[in-house]
Amino acid sequence: MHPNRLSVFIASMMLMPVAGVAEDDSHFLITGERLACVMSHSADYSFDSGDVAFIAVEDCSGDGGGQVSLANMVLNSAPDVSVADDQAPDAVVALSKDDLACLANLDVAGADALYAFYPNGCRLEQKD
Repeated sequence: MHPNRLSVFIASMMLMPVAGVAEDDSHFLITGERLACVMSHSADYSFDSGDVAFIAVEDCSGDGGGQVSLANMVLNSAPDVSVADDQAPDAVVALSKDDLACLANLDVAGADALYAFYPNGCRLEQKD
């Protein structure tokens, strides 16, 4: 193979997607009760300033369904330097319109259960 063609071939192979690459496993942890609350307030969330609504899940039942301003959260809060429990529910979730539409089609079986919501792939898994 000609040296120039070999380098083009190698470069093109490096740019090809690799089969079996792990899918995005980013998720939010949320209780069934809070998830039901967020879903019931989906019409309250405003997407005027972007594609995502930031929701303080503990404040879901309040005005606006717990939607918070990311700028206010960053500017008006002290840094949290505590070690987070990786199995504790998230305090704030960021959901798009598509995420909310996805959630409307998923079954939430138990209010006390902890769920992992995977926006990429529209999956909801109950945690043990």
